[in-house]
Amino acid sequence: MLKDTTLYLFSGSPPCWNVRVVLKENNLQRKEHRLKEVMLPAFKHGNHIINESYGVCLHMEINYPTFFQANM
Repeated sequence: MLKDTTLYLFSGSPPCWNVRVVLKENNLQRKEHRLKEVMLPAFKHGNHIINESYGVCLHMEINYPTFFQANM
């Protein structure tokens, strides 16, 4: 499990699903909190908070490149 990471999401939101798919395909486990009032994902990793799906995916690719390169 990734340390100090939490994904806040709304389960019916396509941007939230994009982040979940990327993290799941790369076996990056994380804590999740489902919220009814949030339509975009919010991802907390240490002191960084990212609230845009593309930004979350890019952040994970930069910080955990071995997970992403192994699946290419």
